[in-house]
Amino acid sequence: MTKLPAFNEDTADKPAWVRRAPIGAPLTKELRKDFRDRIRMVQSIDDMVERVMGTLTDEERRTTYVVFTSDNGFHLGQHRLPRGKSTAYDHDVRVPLLVKRPAAGRQGDLVSSNIVQNVDLFATFLDMAGIEHPARDKRDGHSLLPLIEGHKAPDWREVALIEHVKPNPAAPGEPDPDAEDLQADNAEPPTYEAIRTAGDLYVEYQGDPKPEYYDMVADPNQESNVPDHARTAELKPVLERLAGCGRPGAADCWTAARLN
Repeated sequence: MTKLPAFNEDTADKPAWVRRAPIGAPLTKELRKDFRDRIRMVQSIDDMVERVMGTLTDEERRTTYVVFTSDNGFHLGQHRLPRGKSTAYDHDVRVPLLVKRPAAGRQGDLVSSNIVQNVDLFATFLDMAGIEHPARDKRDGHSLLPLIEGHKAPDWREVALIEHVKPNPAAPGEPDPDAEDLQADNAEPPTYEAIRTAGDLYVEYQGDPKPEYYDMVADPNQESNVPDHARTAELKPVLERLAGCGRPGAADCWTAARLN
């Protein structure tokens, strides 16, 4: 558990809402229990996938796509943060996307490094079902089927938008499911907008004049925040363009997901 990358790291370089004292032994013990429970949950998911696959006939196995993904990741002590899922760090926003292709016509396994998002799933499932393009409504996502089938996509997105609105505990109705428990004071991220590229994480927090920036090639675990990095001047307009895409007079969101 304590060997997780960036677990209990020095947070002096982080934004104010992240900076805090090291996680003590009582909380570390509770986070270890959480970690074990998550492993147990994954084991139950593994059993469920086996049962689902066992219901397919030989013909269905020959012609069926099986897609496995998640809506979010989870942090358990990284950057001294208690349990939660609302940050822009990779352990919260980068999730698995696995596709078992139909046996018919499949030639080996492949891995794609393209940036994909859950908004792409709608168009992907339509493609898998053979729905003609004229029957679709206009969505931000694009079909992943060409990537799944091993084709190159030279005009693919280069940037992913990440957004978070801090839950309001005083709002009427049921509590917001994203509101995190086991929190230290001021441990929940403020409202923010961020972008992730193949090599960068750039975050702008509401009410904070300084951005958060990580070189994801040199620092994949986001341990060294460099808010004054020269790269931030290039990424700021990209975030503004992508956060405002699709509005009247603005670029469409697919065009906006480019670095230039």
